[in-house]
Amino acid sequence: MLGALESEPDWVTNQATPGKIIVGELGEIKAFLIVRRSQVRDYLDVAALSDRYGIDYAAQVLLRIDAYYTDQTKDGSPVSSQLVRQLGAVRPTDESSVTHLGTYKGLDHSWADWSRVTQVCGQVAAWMVERDSD
Repeated sequence: MLGALESEPDWVTNQATPGKIIVGELGEIKAFLIVRRSQVRDYLDVAALSDRYGIDYAAQVLLRIDAYYTDQTKDGSPVSSQLVRQLGAVRPTDESSVTHLGTYKGLDHSWADWSRVTQVCGQVAAWMVERDSD
């Protein structure tokens, strides 16, 4: 599977560290975790990756999530539809963790503001809807 993903020209890679990290796949994994468990850290990671590589790029990558993941707890509806809903109305199951973002080890201080996380997630959701309707 990694070989197929690496061959896609739109995928951003990071070769500064040993091995190859496929940013698009990492974003999809974290996005799927939003759908499955809806934890603060998953929203935070998707927001940070989206901000770093661009909202438009993130939306394009996440629109392809249905090709790799299915939501086994639902009635077969697309994962991307649920993801858009959750990114557009962020409500993590561990919401009490939001007050502790400043203590997350290694977290850039700019992400300690939860409103920034929800803003970026909302922008990704809006782009996904816009791109999907094109």
